Formats: sequence, C-alpha cells, structure tokens
Amino acid sequence: MTFFINGSSYTHGDGLAQPAQDSWPVLFGQKLNSPIVNLSRSGASTEYIVYSTVKELSLNAYKKVIITWPALGRLMLVRRENGYFLHTGPGLYRFYTGGYIYADSAEFKDYVKLHYKYWFNRLHDLKQSLQQIVLLQEYLKNRECQYLFFNTNPYNLDKWLQLSTLDYRDKRQLVDGFDDLDDGQIAAEEMEIQSLYQQLDIKYYHDPINFNLIDWCSKLQYRDTTTGHPTITGHLHIAEYIMDLWKNLYPTTEEL
Repeated sequence: MTFFINGSSYTHGDGLAQPAQDSWPVLFGQKLNSPIVNLSRSGASTEYIVYSTVKELSLNAYKKVIITWPALGRLMLVRRENGYFLHTGPGLYRFYTGGYIYADSAEFKDYVKLHYKYWFNRLHDLKQSLQQIVLLQEYLKNRECQYLFFNTNPYNLDKWLQLSTLDYRDKRQLVDGFDDLDDGQIAAEEMEIQSLYQQLDIKYYHDPINFNLIDWCSKLQYRDTTTGHPTITGHLHIAEYIMDLWKNLYPTTEEL
C-alpha cells in the first residue's frame, strides 16, 4: 500500500546529489517494499503541508501518512495571477534565489522583509501551527488513516508549556511584545498552549518536546556541515529509525 509523505527540505532530500534515489522517504519505501508519494518541498511551512496533504488525500485514498513538521515561522505565499506557491521564513528569502520563480523579484523580497519586520508574531505562529497540526490529526483519524508525525526542527515546547515560570529574559526571547503583556495575559497564553498540546495524540506524534531530526542528525553526525542537511548515510539511518517507529505503532507492517 502506498505511503504518502510530506514535509520540508529534510524530507525532500535537499543537499543530496540524487534525492529521487537517496532521500529517506525513497529508502523507507524500499525497505518496506512499498510505493511512496513524497510531496515535501524545500522551505515548506506548516500551512503548506496541511493544505497540500488535505488536497492530495481528497483526491487519492492514501491510508498511510507520514508528516515531518517544519520550522516554525515560515510563510506560504500564493501568486495572484497563477496560483504559484512560494515558501519563505525569517531570513530564508536571502537564500531562495534562482531556485524558484519570483524568488529573485523585488516585490517578493520587499514583501517578506516587511512581513517579518512588522507582522510576524512568534507566539501567534506557535499557536496557529499547533492548531493546524491538531486539525490534520483529526482529519487523518476521520479518514481512518494510519499516520506518524514528528518534528524536523526544534519547537522549544518545553519552554512554551511553562511560559509563566520562565525568567523574563526567556519570556522576552519567545514572546514578541512581551513588555506589553501582564502576568495574567502570559498565564492565559500558557494555558492556551497547554490546551493545544493536550489535544495532540502523542502516541502518533513522536516525542514533540524532545525529538527533532535536526538535533538527532547533529548528535549522530549525520548532517553535512556545508548544506546543513542529512548526508546519504543520514538519510539511510533516518529511514531505519522511522521504519522502527512505524512498525512499533503498526506491528502488522511487514518488511518484504
């Protein structure tokens, strides 16, 4: 049965000479002798992953789904005249040159700079991202899909879940506009984040507080020091790690 996989650069295979052969989703499919559909895209945001996953599953009856959640703070833009998707994040627009249509355009760069200077809010972004993850979780359950979620990037949930108890320096680092919030507002934000976290089904969302692919690959020296992405060996070990996670969740999965 086909696996549907979605995520960002770590799952797309950035940094590999032949991602269509060596990325971990391909290796994972080979290990389980199963076809895969990998819709991952470099720089993808949570919004794009949810949008493209729901769209794809609405058109195809995939029942096995793996989602790797990307860095927080990313932005999905859709070109008005042709519906072209372009992804960016804080500072990323400086590097998305030549690879995507419109990435070099002045209107794109100017828009992104203004967005992150005046309109980006880390607290709101975290809450909105958690909401989107919960919504996709419930969508997959409603469709009776087998699924696995895990983070590509660290989310600092250990800090967000205890926001009111942090040192003021840590609060200011996390919360944009911290100086305009009183203790009651900080406590209310903490309760909202805790409520969203409690709605996550941690059985199928692999340790979102302590695990992410970037730190895991760094610890085991599976990251290329030039690209910051997993090496071929790293992709192989990611595939093995995820296969073990999947087979623990769904023991009837057979390796052929």
